[in-house]
Amino acid sequence: MAPIRILVVDDSLVVRKMLSDTLSADAELEVVGSASDGRLALSKIPVLKPDLITLDVEMPVMNGLEMLAALRKQYPKMPVPIVVVQHMPPIFTRLLAERLCSQSLIEVGEGSVGMLLAPAQAWIAPGDFHMTVARAGLNARLQLNQEPAENSCRPAVDVLFRSVAAAFGAGVLGVVMTGMGSDGVAGAQQIRKAGGEVIIQDESSSIIWGMPGLVYAAGQADAVYPLNRLAGEIIRRVQQRRGPAASLFSKIQATLEPRAK
Repeated sequence: MAPIRILVVDDSLVVRKMLSDTLSADAELEVVGSASDGRLALSKIPVLKPDLITLDVEMPVMNGLEMLAALRKQYPKMPVPIVVVQHMPPIFTRLLAERLCSQSLIEVGEGSVGMLLAPAQAWIAPGDFHMTVARAGLNARLQLNQEPAENSCRPAVDVLFRSVAAAFGAGVLGVVMTGMGSDGVAGAQQIRKAGGEVIIQDESSSIIWGMPGLVYAAGQADAVYPLNRLAGEIIRRVQQRRGPAASLFSKIQATLEPRAK
């Protein structure tokens, strides 16, 4: 498997070298280039094709926040929509969506009935509602219901996973992260039965290895990764499934690195 390609952006030569040396020590990472400001980094992206960017905040010419804004304008599309279940009560799911949206390169919102799924968007199931995906032709829309809880949960991962497996079959990538209980095991089985893939967070980086651990124990995990590798692996697998025609810039995940004092 090809290493994760990283672009290091920082106006400090010392920090650029330190980050580059540290990251390059991992055989699964490849530092493909560096830049001293946001504008130079933007010019290098089409050439270097990074999977991930480490990004300083305070830089001359164009700082990190300005570069993020430019990225959102120039390369707004992620190649696939994202749907999420988080075991949280009402109001908290909305607050979570708002916080993630303020910090992400893609739009993040709380799911609502009839919402059309589209690239560059992520939708979080609202508290106390199951969320499903219903497909009609080339379009897919969100549906909500208050049917009985599953695995003592509403929203439940299994409910969402079953619906995406039915709607998208082999095109689904399921991700199960830290959490308590068995929610997600049956749904993961449905995704893999339909030809999709399921990856999980590993035990050492999980606060509670309940949900991912039980998916693993059931033999329904295609691979296991620590938290700091999940994002890159999601991007890689999505790109592999979509093939070379997928947009280059959907690979970019920016990480803000605070300046060393």
